[in-house]
Amino acid sequence: MIISAKIKEIAGSERHGLLLIFFTWMVIQVFAFFIFGISTPIDTGLYLENAHSILTDDWPSGREFFYTSYSFLLAVLLLLQIKIEAIIIIQIIVGVWAVFAVYKITQSITHGNFTAFLAAMLYTGWFEFQQWNQIVYTDALFANGVVITLYLLMIARTPWQQVMVFLLIIFVALLRPPGVGFVVALGCSLIFGSHIFTRGSVLLKTVLITAVLLIAGIAVKAVLAVFVDSFIDSYSKAEIIYPDISLGIAPPDHLIIPNENQMPIVRLTLFIVFNPVYFLKISALKAALFLGHAKPYYSLLHNLYILLYLGATYFFALWGMRRFPDRRLGIFMLLFTGFQVTTVALTSENWDGRFLLPVLPWVFIAAAVGVSGFRQKVWGKIK
Repeated sequence: MIISAKIKEIAGSERHGLLLIFFTWMVIQVFAFFIFGISTPIDTGLYLENAHSILTDDWPSGREFFYTSYSFLLAVLLLLQIKIEAIIIIQIIVGVWAVFAVYKITQSITHGNFTAFLAAMLYTGWFEFQQWNQIVYTDALFANGVVITLYLLMIARTPWQQVMVFLLIIFVALLRPPGVGFVVALGCSLIFGSHIFTRGSVLLKTVLITAVLLIAGIAVKAVLAVFVDSFIDSYSKAEIIYPDISLGIAPPDHLIIPNENQMPIVRLTLFIVFNPVYFLKISALKAALFLGHAKPYYSLLHNLYILLYLGATYFFALWGMRRFPDRRLGIFMLLFTGFQVTTVALTSENWDGRFLLPVLPWVFIAAAVGVSGFRQKVWGKIK
């Protein structure tokens, strides 16, 4: 009881709460460094190749275009003759800043230090964030960059600040392919969560919805033009988890694959129409593995940690989203998460589960809101 009261006292103080969060974050970060160290897996070579191309004024195109920002950062390091591992320092700084941003975003929408403390601590306690900060991959920088961008957008007041945030949005969007979903979700939240839309006329709402659908259609078309072959190839070989892990599921003998000469959006649509049962079965399994995160090749202890941590988090996140205190942020969270789930369902879950990283900060914020609501409405009555 004494320990519980002390933690509640610390969590109720912004200064003390942030100090405890920072201390916890540092301990986990150091632990991750000594366990895993700095890592440069296979895709690091792709980013480096693009970085060298940028230095010769040959900017990435096609699939590599969606990683331009990260390659640009590496190009700057190469130009300054600094080892590319130095980007880890950038990722760690951005990582701790993102924890602070999660705290401030939650505090802003709930006006409560305890809920903000809980959201930031959930973010800190998910060990994989700290691990990915020390890998020369785009995932941690993108996930943390989205959080920081939303926070800066919330506090931007002057035109100069808003211009800087706009440039940051572009930078973050070009860190990874899901940046397309980030921009679309952000745009929709700003439009549909505004008073202009909610209090506007039917004509204005129709115009705004049409404009958003057109922009979203253009964005989807751009993505499909590059990735549609990957989408169809994934289903053709029943790839549930990348690379080539089918979990014993085989594609049907009479799988119908549309002609390659058709438009990407047409190819994908026809593939779904021609193979509806198989498509739904595989997509649902991919989405479940994506959100569940547990994998058959993880250790029992690892999977138990995932199921307990994320299971409780999802429960309270759903509770929190029932009456989320900020309309704009709620719209963004739902659309951004939906985009991530849909993208994985159309392609495949990665073997290391890193595609879940951008979603979790928002799940943790919703869960913290849910815990606060649960304490007031349920636990308070039990007591």
